[in-house]
Amino acid sequence: MSHKKLFEDLSGRGKAIGVLTSGGDAQGMNAAVRAVVRMGIYVEAKVYFIYEGYQGMVDGGENIVEVTWESVSSILQVGGTVIGSARCKLNRC
Repeated sequence: MSHKKLFEDLSGRGKAIGVLTSGGDAQGMNAAVRAVVRMGIYVEAKVYFIYEGYQGMVDGGENIVEVTWESVSSILQVGGTVIGSARCKLNRC
């Protein structure tokens, strides 16, 4: 298989990806978030931010938001993580 065809056969059509960060912030987290979002969109999947980590996944609602290519266009220079990070109490997860 040619390296040029590596991404041509990927299809995310009809699939969804939830992106969250949990625990402590780490350097480069926004770059990783941006890469996942852009690759997901590239393969035509729906991509969602889950704000505030695991706690946001448990709470749902406004913590889960569909994102676009532009949503991550200027996050590389931002410190921390743009979607927040949080664990949740053991009795809730």
